[in-house]
Amino acid sequence: MRLQLAITGMLAALLPLPVSAADHVVFGLDYVPSGQHAPFYVAQGKGFFAANGLDVDMQRGYGSSDTVKRVAAGAFEIGFGDTGAVILSRAEGLKVKTFAMIYVQAPYTLIVRDDAEIKTPKDLIGKTLAGPVGSATRTMFPLFARQAGIDPNSVNWLTTDAANLLPVLLANRAAGVAEFYAGHATYLTKAEENGVKLHVIRYSDYGVDIYSNGLIARDQTMAERPDVLRRFVKALHEAYEYTYAHPDAAAQILADAQPHLSPRLIQANIQAVKELNTPKRNDRPWGYIDRDMMVATRQAAAEAYASENAKAVSVDECFTNDFVK
Repeated sequence: MRLQLAITGMLAALLPLPVSAADHVVFGLDYVPSGQHAPFYVAQGKGFFAANGLDVDMQRGYGSSDTVKRVAAGAFEIGFGDTGAVILSRAEGLKVKTFAMIYVQAPYTLIVRDDAEIKTPKDLIGKTLAGPVGSATRTMFPLFARQAGIDPNSVNWLTTDAANLLPVLLANRAAGVAEFYAGHATYLTKAEENGVKLHVIRYSDYGVDIYSNGLIARDQTMAERPDVLRRFVKALHEAYEYTYAHPDAAAQILADAQPHLSPRLIQANIQAVKELNTPKRNDRPWGYIDRDMMVATRQAAAEAYASENAKAVSVDECFTNDFVK
């Protein structure tokens, strides 16, 4: 009997230890997958999520405002969305926070037709721009307009879905569209293929120096699954670093998942993302959120959304650095 027990014990010791199940996470994007989302697909395709014990279900979004609401409702456990939308939602009582910053440089950009003769913001007066209602770039337009010295109401808006922005621009139904800088290379290239020339006007060139897209979660998730959030940030940091070091491979990973996207254009998008993701200080961990910048972002959001509640909300309720290293 003793010999049998000893043999049983030896065999048990040789068996592999049970593998812990990965933590399931529903992750919501801000819009339809595009070149700016390449690092997220790298995190999935190259196994950075899996290596950090995460099973991630990535879903498309319908604008930052909608993504924030879905996070608040629990439909998305983690979201990728605009910080201004987080601040406004917090001011309206939704228990959400930004827990890692991705776009530390404001990405808000107007992509305009050359033949619309828009060389400066003042040339936008009387023109028509297109954008989704929930678009952060469209929402921040009044702030940009005032910074640039024009009346926000002097510009007309055509409401359309994000997927229709390029067709609307090519059809000359609008002089320009509200987009993110990360996607401008796709617009310029596609337009040139159709005999249309475009250029960009960046809000940041006119004093709009605020945070934009970051990672979002509910207070409840932060309290109940803090280690999941830390591992999510770690996995994404690794994925962003890989993406910058291997833009060709990263572009192909996204193109394989989204065949309608061009690897060559995705690489151009990745370069733009790198600009937006590069912090002004190198002595902070990746994803770190600076309080002074958050104060400036809160003020900008309050003005852009004309929200007294946003102006009054405590900035410390809108973000945390507890999950970045």
